[in-house]
Amino acid sequence: MPARQAALYRQVSILVGDALGVLAGLQPFVPEANSEQVEALRSQIQTELVAQRDEVGRIDEPRPERVRAYFDSLILHITEFGRRSFLNRRDLIATSTDEAQIAGFELLKNYTSTLRDIWDRFYNDDRSVSAAPSLGERVERANILLPIIAQGVNDFEAAMDSVDFTESDRHSTATKFSGLIDPDVPLGAWTITQAGKSPAVIDFASPLMLQLTQPDMTVYDLTEWLDRFSTIEGPTSLADSGQYGLDFVTDQADTLFWMIVPIVTHIKVTAPSLLGRTTLDQVLSNERVGWALDNILTQLNALAELGAPSKKRNSRVL
Repeated sequence: MPARQAALYRQVSILVGDALGVLAGLQPFVPEANSEQVEALRSQIQTELVAQRDEVGRIDEPRPERVRAYFDSLILHITEFGRRSFLNRRDLIATSTDEAQIAGFELLKNYTSTLRDIWDRFYNDDRSVSAAPSLGERVERANILLPIIAQGVNDFEAAMDSVDFTESDRHSTATKFSGLIDPDVPLGAWTITQAGKSPAVIDFASPLMLQLTQPDMTVYDLTEWLDRFSTIEGPTSLADSGQYGLDFVTDQADTLFWMIVPIVTHIKVTAPSLLGRTTLDQVLSNERVGWALDNILTQLNALAELGAPSKKRNSRVL
């Protein structure tokens, strides 16, 4: 868990623990109070407080929408608890014990308000334009993404197996990606953007014809690289080498991303007819195979984006 989130979780855990103790001691002192409704609301408030604590301690980071939804419910139910138990009515105080119950209810509301303030500060700081994710946060996210990529590789291999493109076929040099033939892609204009300036558009008199370069490797070469990276090299580097390990992981993800881009592009722009196409073409045209490779590309993009802010890469918007 990143250090900032760990600090938030500690604060919230302490406040929630205190709030639960106060809530347990609140009792109506007016005979007209409906004890069944009061207890139902008490149980619901307890559930919501515990859910808030658990959410901010979530390994995959707290979900702002869920936190806000629980705060809205919590405020609503605490208000209703005060109304149903008459703990919001100072004019009904008859003894010092009654006054203590009113004070306890006010304290419960203050705990809720403090919890909301702590969350708002965390959320706003976390999304501040000037605030970059800490090293710990980026390493944590990378550790989450690597197993997803590893599973994506397994899915890709299983998809190829399902169309009888076996591991021995994937070893064959006859099925190198460089054997894929791509149509030329016309480029009619080039847009240049600079910070603080309006985009400049360069129009060409006649469209430039570009052709993507496919990687000169077999399918097995690619899957073996991805597998070692996501299951051995990546996790080891993150565990042992801190910032240097993260730089290695994000650089590798960036390299693999741009290596797979031409393959995915080929799948998307090539005509669906299978006549006269190579074995690899036919395999890649399978919907399940294409989806699996596209998923790997998406996860590599997310991983590469965790690189140091000073090492901004080329845009990956295709």
